[in-house]
Amino acid sequence: MEELLKYKGYDYSSLIEKFGIKDSEIDKNVSYIKLQGLSRVNKPDALPGYFYFDGNKLVMIYISDEERLGNMSFDKIKSDYGAGHRLSSRAGKTSNLHAYPEKGFAVSATHGQIDFIEIFPSTTLDDYKSRIHKDVVFIR
Repeated sequence: MEELLKYKGYDYSSLIEKFGIKDSEIDKNVSYIKLQGLSRVNKPDALPGYFYFDGNKLVMIYISDEERLGNMSFDKIKSDYGAGHRLSSRAGKTSNLHAYPEKGFAVSATHGQIDFIEIFPSTTLDDYKSRIHKDVVFIR
């Protein structure tokens, strides 16, 4: 997890320069759940996921690549960081989102398998819930 959290140190300009991002690897005016009007950078051969920016400021990294996530253990994350704040996950009815907003990340897991990881600037649980997370209700 620590390796992924290092990516929080990039702003838009430094990421573009460091990884040689081309215009074709940037989508403008996109959304991520409640966050809107963002630029999204996607360069799968060099970056672990989708990077979302509000202007020059990194607001979210979304990682769902099965190959990268397959090498990670949710049990190890729980051992290192605790269980986190359990919220509903859009990954599925039996999935839970374990948020660690003070550490700047959230992990969705289903029966111990990681569905996706969100990495963002450290914040409070209330701020994460109001600005980013959207409760999900699954109906049979």
